[in-house]
Amino acid sequence: MKKSVSFLLVLIFVFSAFAPAALAEEDRDAVFAEAMARLFPAEGSHAPAAALELLLPLAESGDAEAQYYCGWIYDFELEDSVENDAVALSWYEKAMESGVLKAYVAAALYPYAESLDECEKLLEQAFSQGFLDLSEDELGADGLFWMGLMHDIGYGLNQDYEKALLYYSKAAERCNVPAMKSCADMYLFALGTEQNYALAARCYDAAAKLGYAPAMYELGLIYQNGLGTEPDCELAMEYFIDAFVNGFDAASSMIEYMKLSGEGMGTYNERAAEYTAHALP
Repeated sequence: MKKSVSFLLVLIFVFSAFAPAALAEEDRDAVFAEAMARLFPAEGSHAPAAALELLLPLAESGDAEAQYYCGWIYDFELEDSVENDAVALSWYEKAMESGVLKAYVAAALYPYAESLDECEKLLEQAFSQGFLDLSEDELGADGLFWMGLMHDIGYGLNQDYEKALLYYSKAAERCNVPAMKSCADMYLFALGTEQNYALAARCYDAAAKLGYAPAMYELGLIYQNGLGTEPDCELAMEYFIDAFVNGFDAASSMIEYMKLSGEGMGTYNERAAEYTAHALP
């Protein structure tokens, strides 16, 4: 029995020695605030990779809020892939275990719920615990985005494009980059507002300047098709290549299509080596 107890104590010592150390509360708050400033910057650069680097030690030590935001970064801010989706869901699930309400909404909506019933169940859990009672400051840039998305697709809340655009706009004002793209989509497709190509391009451009590859791709489509502007295949090719090298793989199909039709080849020839380097497995 004594040997068993001694062995158990050794195991506890070993695991505690290698477990991530929890920061003092004031240190944790400073690190977390810096991560949020990198993720939703009121000023300065949008740096999700730097935010993730700050958040991961907190998340690995059991910080539920950090776990949720790690999920957000893998969900929206990194290269779109099945692997990143799986990592995002794992962080959302860890945050859900600690009752982070936004994690329930994230897991329900984008795009992890395996069925509509599961989606509704997760949203009901969030709503019953007060998600809809949160103030705009409590929701933050990401929570306002989730409110917009629920009104946009009609899950959890009644479909209402005007309200969707309102919440997306409030999230975008707090420098939520995916929300900037969502605002642009609404203007582009006349959802909850009149069609306005100029405003769509402005919102896509704001997100693209902050490094958001899906917005770069959409700008490419705008200039390729001359939506609200003169067609500019050279500029379109520029945006498609920018999108591709920043992790938006679908842009390669447009690059190849334009090459076949001989469009934008001046830009392509200038950046062919860069494009090819990213295209290699």
